[in-house]
Amino acid sequence: MKKNPYLENFLFKEVPPHYNRMTSVVESIRDFGESTNREFNVYLIDTVFAAVAGAMLDAKEFPALVINFGNGHTIVAVVDKDRRIYSLMEHHTSIIKKIDFDKLIQRFIKGEVTNEEIYNQGGHGAYIGEVVDVRDVVATGPNILLGFREANPVGDVMIVGNLGMLELLKCYESLGGI
Repeated sequence: MKKNPYLENFLFKEVPPHYNRMTSVVESIRDFGESTNREFNVYLIDTVFAAVAGAMLDAKEFPALVINFGNGHTIVAVVDKDRRIYSLMEHHTSIIKKIDFDKLIQRFIKGEVTNEEIYNQGGHGAYIGEVVDVRDVVATGPNILLGFREANPVGDVMIVGNLGMLELLKCYESLGGI
C-alpha cells in the first residue's frame, strides 16, 4: 500500500505465491484449459477489491468512501477517481453488526483508527495513508447496512463486482500490463 496504493495493483496476472487460495484457483483454471486443449490468460482479484472498484463507478464525487459489506468481511476504503486508495480497513461483517459502525466510520475518515485497534476488535486491520475530505459515500454487498446509498452503476446491484473487475482489467490494459 505504501509503495503503490492503487486498486489495479490487486488485479494479478501472476499471483504472488503466498496467496495460496488464489494460486489454487489459477492452477484449476489452467488444468481445465489443458484438459480442453485451450490456452488463455488468467487474471485474478479478490472479491472485496472488485466490489470497491465496481461501487466506485456509482460515486458522484471523489474522494469517496466505498464500503463492501460481504458475507464474511467488510472492507472500507477511501478512494479517488484515479483508483488511489487513501485509507483501507477490513473487518469481519459479523463484528461490525455488533459495534457502533457509524462512529467507527467517522473515526476512520478522520484517520483516527489504528491497525491495532481493528485487529484487537477481531478485524484484519487498517491502513491510513492520507486523510482527505470525503465527498461521497457508496456501499455494496450482500449484507449492506441500512442508511448507506447502494451502488447501482448500471441498474443491477448484483454485478457491481463484475463491473469492477472489468474496469480494473481495462485500466491494467491501458497501463500496458497485458
